[in-house]
Amino acid sequence: MKKFFVTSMGILVLFGAVLFLGRALAFAETCQVVSITSEKAGTADRIIITPDKITVPPGSCVVFMNWVRNDKVRVSFRENVKECKLTLDANAGFGLAVGEECYLTDYLTRGKTASMYFTSPGVFKYTLDMEGKPSVKTEGVIEVK
Repeated sequence: MKKFFVTSMGILVLFGAVLFLGRALAFAETCQVVSITSEKAGTADRIIITPDKITVPPGSCVVFMNWVRNDKVRVSFRENVKECKLTLDANAGFGLAVGEECYLTDYLTRGKTASMYFTSPGVFKYTLDMEGKPSVKTEGVIEVK
């Protein structure tokens, strides 16, 4: 009986919160973190992104978090820029590159973040590179659906 009462009260509190706070609580937005790390393979560096492909619903943000110790990393969206402009409501740490028509960050030091907020469906490919190491790159995909 006590378990039934606790469960019933929990449902009533949740229902009341949805009524009080409205749709924002019922259809909460999500935020996915992309962790950026690196490893050495012999003398070469390698960027690792986890996860490298993510799927999020519209109304979600994606946060890029740099954990690379001794190098700076840049995130850039060079494909689908037109679609990116149409689907992005807000971003932090990204800017439009002059003459390139792409979204990119400054080089991020360890612990720095950059984020994008996606409002519409689409598939968005991005590239990460290390400052001063043009051959060290990796790619990821964000699917909004």
